[in-house]
Amino acid sequence: MDVGGAGEDFFSGLCKAADITPNRSFECDANGWDHYIEFLSSGEALSKPLFEAKIQVKSTLKKNNFVQIDLQNMLKLSTYRYPSFIIYLKFIDGSPTPYQMYIKHIDEIIIESVFDKVSKVRSERGQVNLRKHKMNVKFSEDELILNINGTALKERLETLVKTKIKYYIKNKSDFLDRLEKKHNKISLYFNVLEPDIDIMQNAFLGFGEPITIRNLSISTIDLGLKEKDLSQPSEDASIIVIHDYNEKESAVLTFSGGIKSPKYNFICKFINSPINSFVPKEKIKVRFENKFFDILMNIHSCTLLFSFKITKNEAYDIDELYKALYLAHDLDCLSVFNKLTISLGKQQIKIRLPRFELGLNFEYELARLETIKYIKNDVKDFDQNIKISLNELSAISERVSFIQNLLDKKALIRLEFTSNNLKDEHPIASIFFISLGLPDVSYCYVAVILGRVKYKDDDRYQLITNDISIIDSLVIKDEIVTDKDLIPLIEEYEKNYIDTHNVVRQESFLV
Repeated sequence: MDVGGAGEDFFSGLCKAADITPNRSFECDANGWDHYIEFLSSGEALSKPLFEAKIQVKSTLKKNNFVQIDLQNMLKLSTYRYPSFIIYLKFIDGSPTPYQMYIKHIDEIIIESVFDKVSKVRSERGQVNLRKHKMNVKFSEDELILNINGTALKERLETLVKTKIKYYIKNKSDFLDRLEKKHNKISLYFNVLEPDIDIMQNAFLGFGEPITIRNLSISTIDLGLKEKDLSQPSEDASIIVIHDYNEKESAVLTFSGGIKSPKYNFICKFINSPINSFVPKEKIKVRFENKFFDILMNIHSCTLLFSFKITKNEAYDIDELYKALYLAHDLDCLSVFNKLTISLGKQQIKIRLPRFELGLNFEYELARLETIKYIKNDVKDFDQNIKISLNELSAISERVSFIQNLLDKKALIRLEFTSNNLKDEHPIASIFFISLGLPDVSYCYVAVILGRVKYKDDDRYQLITNDISIIDSLVIKDEIVTDKDLIPLIEEYEKNYIDTHNVVRQESFLV
């Protein structure tokens, strides 16, 4: 029995019965797939998207729940941007119909295992024919289709994809780009005029001065499939940064101190210099890159070189900016943070931090950000994703300082007004709004000034008091708000004081 041919024929018939178009490959296994299928996706939309996928059909007379597929075909199935599947059919000898059918989606887990396998083979054996190397593909009970018919096949295909094809393609493309960056290898061959390991290490990690080289030759291995010669013979050239770092998963850097001290986590990109493979162990350096800082680290001695890169014009998330400034400020005086834990995969490195002379004093900015952080948590309906730059923070600094004094009940306000009908037995009450304009939103505290008149000149009164209470808060998202816009609100607040106080209004109650 030609079980392979039986499987191909059965799958074609299954597709046709469910209005699936099975475009069959004329070259058996040449491109990693046997059928290119198409059908209209389910749903009620008038313009239904076309479901497209590549299928490899595997058939057997054995009872095994796995099949061997060569790496060449697995790699082609994995790098196809549309969905890819393996259909596994189990036959009894002589029967044209399988008694079991499995379907495996070539998902991110499978793709990553294929890339790992290909890279391992290439690194161990060099330029080899991947068709001669096999990979076991196992099938679980979850991948079994109980009702062997075209409708069940179509439903399972759509269930496994989970999203619209256009989103699937984008997500898979992004994932493949990340994997290719991780697995592509670049080889450099060159001579250095005056070799200095430290200078070379820093250059390859993106720090320090460029290095002058001669006779540069570059070759790249692309996922173990092919090798390209990118040689650029030259008398001399400069390298500042080589972008094919041996990047691992993101590292988490945790700065901590005593039991009651805060712990600040920063996610960083880990960069491992290619030169580390042939330098003495005491010269091995790596880099941790974050949007706020870079750290150059000697692995042997655990010494660190910090470089903060916070700019005044770039807007950052308020909480993240506070953490970064707090870290930079604290490393100068070592008042809180004296421990660093680096988590990279399953590895952990713990370092006792010395005092760094960074010359970074952010005491002023931290005080203002602390107030804004308090406001962000205190105000109802506050936009949690507000970003701010250091320049913007400087521009609103006086306003933030006033609000902090208001919150601490340290603000002193002089109120002047004209009136000819004050009741002497009642104290003064005056509502005002204090706004804090942040990017895309303004925050307002509603406050009431209370007290008794201390000075009178005819119908002109003056009140100096620190009896100021915050009675409400709100968020204003309109670009321009005037006193007139706030009159309905202020009238509602004044109702609470009209019977017991002389309620007066300032000429402008939006401060």
